[in-house]
Amino acid sequence: MTEIKFIKSENWKYWQAELDARLCEKCEERDGQIYASDAVVKDEPPLHINCRCSIEPLRAVRAGGATDSGMQGADYYIAHYGRLTQGYRAVIYADERLPRALGRIWYRAEGGAADGGQIVYSSDGLIFVSYDGFKSFAEVVPGFGARRPRAAGASDRDRAQELMEEMLNRQREYTDNRTVNQNSGAGGINFDELLRNAISGISTNIIFNKPLIDTNIIRRIISNQHWEHNRLLRFSWEHITNQYEGKATEVKMGFAPFGSNACGWVAAFNAFLEIDRRIPVQNIVQYIENNNGLILDGAFGVNPAVYGKMFKDYGVNSTTIFINNDLDAQAQEGRTAILCYFNSNNIRDGAHYITITWDPETEEYIAYNVSSREPVIKFDSIDDFLKDKGEFIALIVIE
Repeated sequence: MTEIKFIKSENWKYWQAELDARLCEKCEERDGQIYASDAVVKDEPPLHINCRCSIEPLRAVRAGGATDSGMQGADYYIAHYGRLTQGYRAVIYADERLPRALGRIWYRAEGGAADGGQIVYSSDGLIFVSYDGFKSFAEVVPGFGARRPRAAGASDRDRAQELMEEMLNRQREYTDNRTVNQNSGAGGINFDELLRNAISGISTNIIFNKPLIDTNIIRRIISNQHWEHNRLLRFSWEHITNQYEGKATEVKMGFAPFGSNACGWVAAFNAFLEIDRRIPVQNIVQYIENNNGLILDGAFGVNPAVYGKMFKDYGVNSTTIFINNDLDAQAQEGRTAILCYFNSNNIRDGAHYITITWDPETEEYIAYNVSSREPVIKFDSIDDFLKDKGEFIALIVIE
C-alpha cells in the first residue's frame, strides 16, 4: 500500500480510548464512535476518575487517494459519480460507530483490487475508509471536481419535523372529541386513527380536504424511531428462543396498531447467528420495514419474499422455495434455513417463522422459537414436523 496523505477532517470527530489492560467497559463501548464536529457529545470524557479517553478530530483523505486504485477506486467513483465502478458490489454494512441519520443506510464496497483501504459509504453520500479491518475510520473528502455529499438527510429531517408539528397542531385543533366537519360525519377522531389512515394510504380528504401527510416520509420517521428504540434494548449475541418473553416482547416493528409479528425478525436474527454473522436486531427490523417486507403494514407479519433480498444485500446467498417438494434434501444443502408455515395449532398466530439447522452428526434439525411451550426442539424430518405443526408456506435456504 502506498503512503496515505492524511489531513484533518473538518466534519467529524471521534471518541479515542486507550486500548490496553486498564481499559474499562464503558470507555471500550465508546471507542471509535464518530460525531459531527459541532455535535455536543453526551457524557463526554472523562467518564470517571483516571479516565484517559479524549475526543479527537478524525483523519481525512481525499477521494482518489484512499486506496492504491487511485481514480479507479471505489472512493473516487462514489465521490465523483455516486456509484461503484466495475468489479465492486455494495453490501449493507452495520456499525453503530458510524454517524446515524434519518433514512441513512451504510454500505461496504466489496470486491475490486486488493488495494489496502476498505471503503464504506452511506445512502446520502458520506464516505469513510478503514485500514485496520474496520477497527477505525478516516473520512474520504471530495477531491477536485467531485460532487459534494448533500447534508446528512437534512431535507428529510426538516420536512419530517414540519409534518410532525403539522399533525400535532391538527390533532389539537380537530380531534378533541368533537365533529371534525360537516362532511366527515365523525366525532372524536383521534391522532392514532389519523396516523393509521395516513400510513395505510386511506384518503383523508373528507377531513382536511387534502392529503394529511406524505406517507413515505412518515413511514421513515416511524421506522427511524423504531430503530432507536430497538437499539437501546441491546440484545446479546445469543439465539432468541421465545418471542413471548424478555426483550423480544419490547421490539417495535411495522406500522399497524395490532398483530403479532415478532417471529419474522427473530428467524432472521437467529439465521444470521447460525452462519456466524452478527446483524443487530434494529437493523433487521428496519430493513424489513423499508423494503416492502411487511404484510398489511406488519399486522400479519413478514412477507417471506423479503428474505432473499435481505440476505443478498448482506452478502449471503439464499434460495426461497415455495413448493413442498423434498424439503429435507434442499434444507440440508444449506448452512441453515428459515421455515414458514401456517400454525394450525394456534390460529391466532397465523403464519409462523422458525430457524432450523441440520446437524449431520445427529441427523436432526434444531429449531429455534417454535412456540412458548417448545422454544427449542429437535426433529428429523420437515414433513413429519409439518404434519404436527401446520401447513407449509415457504423455506428459505441459506448457503
